[in-house]
Order: sequence, then C-alpha cells, then structure tokens
Amino acid sequence: MRIRAGVIVVLLGLIFAGCGGITPGSQTPTGPGPAAVVATGYEVSLNAPMHHERITLDLENKGGPGVFKLVFTGYATTPNGQPEYFGETEPFTVSAGWSDTATFEVKTGSTGYSRLRRVRVLTRDEGSLQYRETDNFTVERVSL
Repeated sequence: MRIRAGVIVVLLGLIFAGCGGITPGSQTPTGPGPAAVVATGYEVSLNAPMHHERITLDLENKGGPGVFKLVFTGYATTPNGQPEYFGETEPFTVSAGWSDTATFEVKTGSTGYSRLRRVRVLTRDEGSLQYRETDNFTVERVSL
C-alpha cells in the first residue's frame, strides 16, 4: 500500500507541476485580435475643388494595431467591366481601439453629380504585408 500511495502522490505532484498554477477552465487573455478598420458612417459632398468629391468617414479599428488604406471606385464604364478606379489613400498606422473622423478629396472628374460609388477599407496587421478587406460599402447619399 505504501508504494501505491507514493506513486499517487508523485503523479499528483507531476500533474499539478505541469499545470503551472492554472485552474481548469481558465485561459490566458489573447488580446484584441487582428486589426479591423471599418467605416461607421460617411458623408459625400460635391462642395469640393473642381472634378473632385469630398468624402468624410467615421473610421474605427475594432481589432489590434495595424495599418489601413481606402480604395475609391465608381461605376463600371463598360457592360460587365471593372469599376472605374479613382485611387487610394496612403497607408495609415492605427492602434488598437483607434477611432477618428477623416476627410478625403477624391478626383473623380465629377461635374455636378457624384461619380463615387464604392469605398473599400483594406487593413493589415502590424508587421504583416498582406492587406485584407475589412469593409466595403456603396456610396448612396450625396450632399451639395
């Protein structure tokens, strides 16, 4: 009986030593997750320099630190064609939980009506070179 009791004590000691003091069911916090910048609101105005449209975006990073850029497009210029590309912003570095309002003037060739139709938000994690789409929306409201 003493040998069995000693083996059980040694086994229990190894089990508890291997746990490192973590109780069953507890987990180590994992952080905010991958960077994920999204637009939570927008306003497009034709009150901009000639052939431009002004878009003001409410942006928020719902993840960890990273980098984002915006891509602006219009309608396809031919049936079943690619949307007209109006450009993209430079990359912006953001921290976890970041939010801000930003205004961009996009050269669309507009003369009295909006040509801007879609905004894509591309985000990459800090230290990564690969962007992924974290938001994509159609521009529907335009003010003068």
